[in-house]
Amino acid sequence: MTIFRLTLLAATAIVAVSASGSAVAADYSTPESMKGDMLSVQGSWMNFIPSKAARQYALECVDCSSTDDDISAADFTESHESVFQDFSGAIKYYHDLGDSTDIAFGLTGGMFSTDTNRFSPLYGLDGEIGTPYGTVDSSSTGIGATNKDSANFLTGDFEYGWRNSGGSMNTRLFIGARSEMLNWKRTAMQDLSSSNSYAGTEKSEFLGIGPRIGGSFDMPLGSSESFGLFGGLSGGVMVGSLEQKFNLDSSSTAYGDIDDYSKAVAVPFADVEMGVSAHLTEGITFQFGYQAGFASGILRTATVCTDDDVDDVKPYNDSCGDERSDVLTHGAFIRLSGNF
Repeated sequence: MTIFRLTLLAATAIVAVSASGSAVAADYSTPESMKGDMLSVQGSWMNFIPSKAARQYALECVDCSSTDDDISAADFTESHESVFQDFSGAIKYYHDLGDSTDIAFGLTGGMFSTDTNRFSPLYGLDGEIGTPYGTVDSSSTGIGATNKDSANFLTGDFEYGWRNSGGSMNTRLFIGARSEMLNWKRTAMQDLSSSNSYAGTEKSEFLGIGPRIGGSFDMPLGSSESFGLFGGLSGGVMVGSLEQKFNLDSSSTAYGDIDDYSKAVAVPFADVEMGVSAHLTEGITFQFGYQAGFASGILRTATVCTDDDVDDVKPYNDSCGDERSDVLTHGAFIRLSGNF
């Protein structure tokens, strides 16, 4: 409920400033001041950051020592944090209904992956290797391990908007709905000279839909009619299915006893953006800005097991756990909008 209150408060403030200003904002090809229908296309360099629970190391050295003075056991562990950086894209269509109202449909998507982490016998590690499935005895210094995380998402938005052109800003308030599909995957493999080895994947999948409200503004930058400032804030709650799936092939039969998970969940979310507009012609606007988004509990991931009892693995090992994890996205974007 806090997200809804903040969004409503920000939207009310936008309208209040708009009504109190003395200067008149120009008519731009933006959602707040469009004339006729409008199409916008956006590209973004996005950081996709699961919270710490999801970034628990897929492989972790437990009570390990190293024969290499330059590389410690901590180096082996810390290389597994999963923070994604890659391009994402968005497209949005606005249809003018007249009387300063409109409807809008938008799609946003992205595909991300971390670099494959590879570890070789050069590390000279000796000890226990913690995994999301249990621990593996690394009594031999010959350790080969790889780990790779990937994620992709697709978001669909529908909006019914009201525009207010007057005062020092053009503003737009909207109500609508959001649907989202998010898939996260971790692939890990360890091949030891001993008989203890595994290769497996862990997946987290969310599919949901829910209400969304928000507001946005654009205004001239000083006395200029060619450049302006813009910003927006929105939030809501999606309800959907959160699943966690395991697929494991191990030399230890105990590792196969891992149950999948599926549950209906509520996922609060919020988005914010701000930037600078360049109005190229009467019907075309270029925007450069920065955006951030947050979704609470949209992933469910396994934490690393550090108990060396290999006969008592997930879900019976107390040191193994599964946690819902938040996701933060942020990054710079460019957007081209045109009226037609």
